Amino acid sequence: MSATILRLSVSGTVFHTRSDTLCRTSSYFALLMQSQRGPDVFVDRDPTHFRHVLNYLRGATTFPETLQGLRELRLEADFFSLQGLVDDIATEWLARCESEQTSTDALARALRPVQGELALMNKHLDRLHSQARWS
Repeated sequence: MSATILRLSVSGTVFHTRSDTLCRTSSYFALLMQSQRGPDVFVDRDPTHFRHVLNYLRGATTFPETLQGLRELRLEADFFSLQGLVDDIATEWLARCESEQTSTDALARALRPVQGELALMNKHLDRLHSQARWS
């Protein structure tokens, strides 16, 4: 099949790409191209994360900023039969979770001295409060 420039409409949002880009690693798009009769292609999916799908097919993996976006992209990768992208998303998910845990641990370490000071202040305030009641 010779590479054709396609006008790809994903639920009304238009992307332009080559047919060989779509067929590179996805059996979904390979099947779609076999039944395709022209340069206009319609895909009935939410276009929100399709740019990430297309970037992956072009060889540049990009991810949404949020974990919810990553979950949604995972659904799209599954739908389009992109196992490599599914694997990349799993790796990114783990990296973000580890990073989040590291950030949480660092914050807890940074707050530990403040927590000690707060505990001393609370004891002092309790003592003052008790003395004020008995005065």
